[in-house]
Amino acid sequence: MQTRQGPSAVGRSTRPEDVSPDELRRARGYRRLGIGALALFVLAGLFNFLGVRTGTVSAAAAGYHLSLEYEAVTRPGLASEWIVEVRREGGFDGPVTLVTDATYFDRFDFNQHYPEPASVVPRGEEVLYVFEEIQGEVLRVAFDGRASPTFVFALARGATGLEVDGREIARVDYTTVVMP
Repeated sequence: MQTRQGPSAVGRSTRPEDVSPDELRRARGYRRLGIGALALFVLAGLFNFLGVRTGTVSAAAAGYHLSLEYEAVTRPGLASEWIVEVRREGGFDGPVTLVTDATYFDRFDFNQHYPEPASVVPRGEEVLYVFEEIQGEVLRVAFDGRASPTFVFALARGATGLEVDGREIARVDYTTVVMP
């Protein structure tokens, strides 16, 4: 029986080349840096620094108190909270108008506002939501929508104001960050 011999292994060693102590220290430093970065990422997730968060902004003037709760950080496809509360002791004498940046809602898949406004009027880059016949001392308006799936790593800046009799009473600014 004949055996076939391959190329000679003479001169080929499987022993790794000698590595200098400086190269070993550098490699160990890179590994430690990578493990540290991974540990920070895991800790940030553990303490919900990367998760969904809500924010609240408010303003008050002329007997009215405007408060807005919104998603400060959200993710695409998640329900996004946007709730405006207008309070006035003694109730409302007439219609109330909420003025909001139209471009803010462009970043969301919009379903509906609750309650529905009596009218919606565009004014430049703003949208006016007029609410009439408000019962009680609190008007609470909720937005039903989701962050758009195509809206990733971006900011949605918005402002919402309160107008009564065509005069701005209060205004709040806010920013929503959409993470992947």
